Amino acid sequence: MPTLTHYAPTEIPLAIKYQLLSAVRIEWLWNLKGDLRFRDYTTKKTALRFFVISEKDVLISFAEVNQRVLSHVDREFKVYGLTSVFTYPGFRQEGYGHQIVQAASDFIQSSEADVAILFRVPELKHFYQAHGWLSMDTATILYGAPENPEIKKKPVSMMFVSDKGKQHQSDFADLPVYVGQHTW
Repeated sequence: MPTLTHYAPTEIPLAIKYQLLSAVRIEWLWNLKGDLRFRDYTTKKTALRFFVISEKDVLISFAEVNQRVLSHVDREFKVYGLTSVFTYPGFRQEGYGHQIVQAASDFIQSSEADVAILFRVPELKHFYQAHGWLSMDTATILYGAPENPEIKKKPVSMMFVSDKGKQHQSDFADLPVYVGQHTW
């Protein structure tokens, strides 16, 4: 029977970790080219938790929750990110993606995050809304060199978790948000 578990990056069982890294290298090839193709994606300093569904050491579905502190409108916000949501093709359309996203979203909602951000493809807007994510169609996300940042082209969804985050929801919707050198 498949089991849903979450791990700190250093706790992921090796059999699961290797399958997770293989999926990342296939699905997000653009992010792991050149010297980065041998990078252990699970050890990046912003990684907080990995949510996995597995059975008999076979990885079925996973997602990552990461964290960072961002300065926005002269305030610091603890921001969590949901990323790398993936279900192996042989297990799709069986509800595993919903289970992973719900578990990660529940974790974020019960955390000390102020805000959570998710970069998604347009066709998954309603999928994430069903798990409490608000589509932020007016939000502008900037990343890269602070003096000349790029605009993230993918649509963004957000969760406003803390009272502070909720009070500044319109700032995140209306004012550009710089997330750092890289997105997640």
